[in-house]
Amino acid sequence: MFLGNPSELFRFAYSDLEEMNNAIYIPSIYSQLNKFQYALFRVHTMNWLKKYIQLPLKSLWARVIFKNIPVKPQGDKTYIYVCQRGWPDYEKELHLIDYIKKRNPKARFVVFFEDLFKTYHNHDFGNTNLTVDFIKEKYDLALSFDQGDCDKYGFVYHPLVFSSFKEQLIDMPFSDAYFLGYAKDRLPGIIRTYERLRDAGLKCDFHIAGVRKEDRVHEEEIDYEPHINYMDNLQHVAHTKCIVEIMQKGGKGYSQRAFEAIGLGKMLLTNNETIKQAPFFSSSLIKTFVDPNEIKVEDLQAIKDAPSTVNYDYKDEISPIGLTKFIESHLEL
Repeated sequence: MFLGNPSELFRFAYSDLEEMNNAIYIPSIYSQLNKFQYALFRVHTMNWLKKYIQLPLKSLWARVIFKNIPVKPQGDKTYIYVCQRGWPDYEKELHLIDYIKKRNPKARFVVFFEDLFKTYHNHDFGNTNLTVDFIKEKYDLALSFDQGDCDKYGFVYHPLVFSSFKEQLIDMPFSDAYFLGYAKDRLPGIIRTYERLRDAGLKCDFHIAGVRKEDRVHEEEIDYEPHINYMDNLQHVAHTKCIVEIMQKGGKGYSQRAFEAIGLGKMLLTNNETIKQAPFFSSSLIKTFVDPNEIKVEDLQAIKDAPSTVNYDYKDEISPIGLTKFIESHLEL
């Protein structure tokens, strides 16, 4: 059972689980509540309210949440619950794991951190003080997509997952290089990268959100107000030769863009030098740089000459089906 995340990105990333007859993906805690229950739940678990009053009986929500989720074992099956963002945050208050264990002592519990562990401490609802000790006490296996967090906290590394793109391609222009993202602290680097690619004759498809009007340059060439959902994003990926990745300052690890490149067979241009240590790294398919102005001429030419799809030979390793096998192996089932 994957106790998952409701975002379109995660629903797609885990969609290959539909091919399995022994896996279920639950989008979120909220997906198990009707409108009235949802409103009541939000009030009952609201963090700012805890400053004034501690409301009792929160553990009763477990019965509601797991009303339609298998809990009691059938035969000698071992149920594994893989918890993604949203589920660990509520564990201290709702005691979901305790609820299941009382009804199924053989159940095993896994948590997969698909964002940096420190980001699990800033929510309006649920627990805002997850600790490593609590995670290790409650979960049989703790996975993280970030090797740095694994080294720091003793988690087990597993890359982000990515499912097969099965959508029909729409009719849209084809590009040499595609970028989509919020500017955050990296706008100068994004613009300089765009200019380097454009000046080298590459056809660019750039979409930058969160930029003040006075900071916008090349407005006729760059889309500063993108209205692109995740499936639209994948259409743009499918219609390019190369995905452009500009990491935030201090960012390490491998982002979703890298796995989109693997999943849809696209080259990757990135300022993430640590990607050279990745098991999927290929110097012919992934081009790195530090200064956008110093992106190598031969790398630009390689992007321009690239076929519409390339092969990293790594899709199985990032498949959610592969993740289930990885978990079973580590739990020795």
